[in-house]
Amino acid sequence: MLKRSTVLLLLVLCNPIYAQLGGSSTYQFLNLVNSPRQAALGGKTITNFDYDVTQGLYNPATINSDMHNQLAVNFSNYLGDVSYGTAAYAHTWDRRLQTFHFGVTYINYGSFDGYDINGNPTVTFSGNEAALSAGYNYNIPFTDFYVGAN
Repeated sequence: MLKRSTVLLLLVLCNPIYAQLGGSSTYQFLNLVNSPRQAALGGKTITNFDYDVTQGLYNPATINSDMHNQLAVNFSNYLGDVSYGTAAYAHTWDRRLQTFHFGVTYINYGSFDGYDINGNPTVTFSGNEAALSAGYNYNIPFTDFYVGAN
């Protein structure tokens, strides 16, 4: 009986559950381009090994020890009153083998006029979203291979 209950529970848990009525996903602002370099490349990510600390938001394996104590801050005015930005920082630890990456991405949707059900003005409100990220990169000793995770 316990075996059947366990199998039934696992089958029920495997079914997708849709809880959001407003859309298919959240945090869509993370699909916006975060750095000027990404914007110049048409929003595509390249995986070259250089000093762009914002690359760690897309591919943590590109974080390297040369980014030690680098900070990047990006801001963009979007459509209307919408603005978004990114801040990223990298710190190398443990003799150039391990590098940590921290970042924050935010979007501010501006202010909106509120109305009640009858169309009478109420209060002005604003909306925004933010996402924090932390990444880790490890250089496999005596090789050019890097492993990373966000």
